[in-house]
Amino acid sequence: MMLNKEPLVGDSLKGLEVIDELQRLGISYHFQMEINQMLEIINERFNNGEEGLEWNNNRSLYATSLHFRILRQHGYHIPQDVFKEFKNEIENLDCICEEKAKGMLTFYEASFLAMKGESFVDEARQFAIQRLSKYLKSNNNDQIICTMISHALQLPFHWRMPRLEARWFIDNVYRTKPDSNPVLLDLAKLDFNIVQSIHQNDLKDVSRYLFNKDLFEMIV
Repeated sequence: MMLNKEPLVGDSLKGLEVIDELQRLGISYHFQMEINQMLEIINERFNNGEEGLEWNNNRSLYATSLHFRILRQHGYHIPQDVFKEFKNEIENLDCICEEKAKGMLTFYEASFLAMKGESFVDEARQFAIQRLSKYLKSNNNDQIICTMISHALQLPFHWRMPRLEARWFIDNVYRTKPDSNPVLLDLAKLDFNIVQSIHQNDLKDVSRYLFNKDLFEMIV
């Protein structure tokens, strides 16, 4: 119901923020059909150059980076040129506020989906790392964004193990976010426990099989 709400479908940024949260919480696979439908609409609007999309209307580094990362993750082609207008912001921004840090972090994670030959994104990533590292040293006001930056600089979201990342995100970020959705939080916790239980049972079955196999070979 959340994914099919008209405001969410009509606002690509809000829709992608929900998709991003579902991915980080480890529950996006339950809603793959709805997510695919939403991404298809957003990609079609991008290709048609429709107004209302964040990269055409009130563009920001955060919105553009989130569009770039999630659409590329799902196989859509978004050119690196969407970042060209932010070149000066990425390379020359000295002092960044919380909102700018959020945009820089989102760009940093998006940059790891650059394809071979996309040198601009690869080079800009180094500037983003410098700005984010400086932000961590000079700012401790927003614990959530600092936690996410520190975590991402160790290893970006795109490279992490989804199940372990979901547990980390639930415990260290989403549970403490003032605007978190309690329904999604409960679902993520329940889903994690169910999947963990399934994996534990699978491990028991494999261990039992290997033990019996070794025992049989010893007797033979």
